[in-house]
Amino acid sequence: DSSTSPLGILSGVHNVSQIGFAASSSDLDIKSQFPYYGRTIPSSTNGDATAVVAYLQKYNITKLNVLFVTDAFGSAYQNALQDIAGAAGIETISHSFSFSSDGSNTNGDLEDINNINDNRERKRRRGSEIML
Repeated sequence: DSSTSPLGILSGVHNVSQIGFAASSSDLDIKSQFPYYGRTIPSSTNGDATAVVAYLQKYNITKLNVLFVTDAFGSAYQNALQDIAGAAGIETISHSFSFSSDGSNTNGDLEDINNINDNRERKRRRGSEIML
């Protein structure tokens, strides 16, 4: 997906069709940004999020913490999950983090995961909760 988005924009500017065989980001579904982009597979974001919410409902989980990378796929997946879970009455709290090109954490949030886990353990005692 990292090279598909820029190429999709470029193909739209030059009115050239582009077919993606593996990119699953739902951002590529935005026809105003990617007018000539086509897929051989569907975007997975909403389908995956719907499956996760169905699983949570099956086990009566009412709270969800989501850790996600702030890239096109991670952000789109988090948005879909938050929307679908919210519609199902599942409280969602999201925590984002990002990496630089050398693989280091750029915003320091990974260091806070232990604090998130500690808080999650305290909250879990008060109700059903899961972290993805």
